[in-house]
Order: sequence, then C-alpha cells, then structure tokens
Amino acid sequence: MDYRKLSEFMNGIFIILNEAVANMGIETHLLFSQMAKAYKGKAKNLLAKDLEINITGSDVKSVAESFSEQIKKLGVCQRLNIVEATDEKLVVDIGECVFSQAGLILAKEEGKDYIPVCPMIAMLEAEIEEVTGKTLQIEKREFDLGHNSCIFSNTTLG
Repeated sequence: MDYRKLSEFMNGIFIILNEAVANMGIETHLLFSQMAKAYKGKAKNLLAKDLEINITGSDVKSVAESFSEQIKKLGVCQRLNIVEATDEKLVVDIGECVFSQAGLILAKEEGKDYIPVCPMIAMLEAEIEEVTGKTLQIEKREFDLGHNSCIFSNTTLG
C-alpha cells in the first residue's frame, strides 16, 4: 500500500473512532485520558522498539519539546510546535499531521467547538503524566485551514 492510500485509510479510521465515541456519548476528556493510559503499555513499548521513539525530559516543557522532536523526526507530523509549556498550561500546534484530513472533515461536520480525539495529544499526555504526575485536560482546539494545523490548548491538572 502506498503512503497516500495508507493516509486515506488511517484518516477514515480516525473519523470512525471519533464518530463512534460521539455516538456513545463519551466525553472527549475521558477518552483522551483512557487513550493516554492505554498508550503507556504495549503501544509505547512497540513504538519505542520498532520506531525508536524515545521521549526524555524532567518537566512539562522538556517532555513536550522532546516529544515534538521525536514525532517530527518520525514524519507523522511536519510541524509539532510547543507554543507554550508550563506546569499550568500547554499549547501545541500540530501541522501537516497524518490525521489532518480527518480533523478538517470533523471540524466542518461537528463545528468549531468540537475537539476530536487526537492520538498525538494522547501520547503527549501520557508522557507528561508519566514524568511529572500531571494530567492534561483539553480546553479547546482550533483548526487553522491556512496552515493545515490544529492548535490544542490544555490546562495541566493534578
């Protein structure tokens, strides 16, 4: 399967996942936290071993920056900028992500206040929680069509 077909397939899966969650009435915050929890096990080990993803750091900012570097190096996002990273707030700009097409479709269908479940943000949440003990709750997500990016704003809790 070539990259374009794989990307279209994964975007379809992403839309299915988000619509299934919405149909069940599960709050997005709950799903993000459960995805982060699930990532910490088998998925993290698989990605670390097979894709050589190794996130380092000792606080929110350093973990977020390390995550950004690793994901960009992997190529699943062309841009993953950490706009702000403190113990109280994390703002992430994800651009040209493998899930951008699905994010755009969901934003158009669900409205600007809809926050789709983003595997990248769930992975980042897991890494930050593992190192700092802090959990994240997404407050909003903005889609910037001109830059094909999503900006996720989070508040660190706990």
